[in-house]
Amino acid sequence: MDLTVFYGNDELSMMIKSIVDFAVEIARRDYGVRVEVYEVVLEGLKGVKLEIDGVRELNITDVPSVRELVEVLVVASRVTAPTTPPLGEPGLATA
Repeated sequence: MDLTVFYGNDELSMMIKSIVDFAVEIARRDYGVRVEVYEVVLEGLKGVKLEIDGVRELNITDVPSVRELVEVLVVASRVTAPTTPPLGEPGLATA
């Protein structure tokens, strides 16, 4: 899953981004979420905008709950997960 994090360079945006970073690490470590994070700084943006796989968006303008962000990432990863495991991963039938 690709996660693009758009954020401003003000103090609130940086604080929210650090919470998002923490939630991503928890989702990876505790729930096995495979996520590639891309970061974009936008001058004048207040808060953080998350874009999941280029289609799903979440705008955060207040300090979020880490637990809720982890839940969003876990659910999004399950919704966007491929139906077939990548080559070399367990689960592929071989003849």
